[in-house]
Amino acid sequence: MNKIIERLLLIFLLLQPFLDAIATTKLNTINIIIRGLFLIFIVINIFINKNNFKILISLILIFLITFSINIYLGRGLINSLSSLMKLYYIPITIIFFIDIRNNITDKHLTYVLFIYLILFLLSYIFGFGNNIYKAAVGKSGFKGVFNSVNEISAIIIGLLPICLNYLKEKKNIILSIILILFVFLVALLTGTKVLTIGLLITMIFIYYKDVRNRIKNMSTLKKIISIIILLLLVICSIYLLTYTRFYKNMVVQQKFFKVYDILSLEFINKIIFNDRLAFLKDNFIFYISQNIINILFGIGYNNIIIKLVEIDIFDILFRFGILGLISFIIPIIYVIKKLRINNIYVYSLILLVLISLTSGHVLLSPNVSIYFSYIILIANNKLKEKSS
Repeated sequence: MNKIIERLLLIFLLLQPFLDAIATTKLNTINIIIRGLFLIFIVINIFINKNNFKILISLILIFLITFSINIYLGRGLINSLSSLMKLYYIPITIIFFIDIRNNITDKHLTYVLFIYLILFLLSYIFGFGNNIYKAAVGKSGFKGVFNSVNEISAIIIGLLPICLNYLKEKKNIILSIILILFVFLVALLTGTKVLTIGLLITMIFIYYKDVRNRIKNMSTLKKIISIIILLLLVICSIYLLTYTRFYKNMVVQQKFFKVYDILSLEFINKIIFNDRLAFLKDNFIFYISQNIINILFGIGYNNIIIKLVEIDIFDILFRFGILGLISFIIPIIYVIKKLRINNIYVYSLILLVLISLTSGHVLLSPNVSIYFSYIILIANNKLKEKSS
């Protein structure tokens, strides 16, 4: 049975890029069915093996109560079911993954990341992908065959540290260069903040110690030359950045909002957070004016009076209420406390959380949030290997 589960988990992992690629086509129903069946499979498995059974029962009870209230309030059967399944995708998958052991490793995540990047680049080369913005907007960007540029950016940056670290450990310099080059090209094509900034800080995180140690062991003259070269590279990179879609899109946004003081809160809100802090304020005012039922169980997703914040943690609070937020966070805290993982996995998880604060569509999107669970699964595998 364990071998069957292991194969299913590996197949499901390797299918992710292709499921995301068909999400924009008429085959999207297949994508929804497979992800839904996977969640049901996990629930059945927890029931059979009784691992973290009490947590699952608690989640199911809150799910059923919230679902019943949504139906009673006329929020729609399909809409309520879909939104609640998205909410509990991370909690349910991680409480399942934390108690199993299999052979899924960083290598498999590296395969998956390369598949995403190749699908994206091929869609650009052969012209069958889609642009992000309409011509009238003034911005430019390409999202390939994928449904959301925010989601594909979050996946790439979430997986990148683990994959670069894996290739570094294997001393595979050629594949490391190819991977960085591919991510760099995708960042140029999308024109998003997440990919550009994520790539830069990840490279610093992975290679900083190596570069520092190499410079340390050099002669004084070589140290000076190396530091000068690094400074020149930084200056050139900053200059070249002004020619990228990422920079030009920020300029367009800056002109649209008429915000020029880069040190102001308004600049952070309008340019970095795309006015999400204003949406947060509107949602908060609307939320606290609600009755006790809506405060506990949320205002729902079919409430078009107020725009989504698109910061996952706040959307969970406002749309699913206090009980929804608590039932989402507690399983994650339980798993993280139970699992002492090393820096690279912590870094990737932190990146995913940070991305969810700036672009949303991470913690509440099964196609992104599943990687949160797989990272925990792989980290757990390594811990069990060390202890055995």
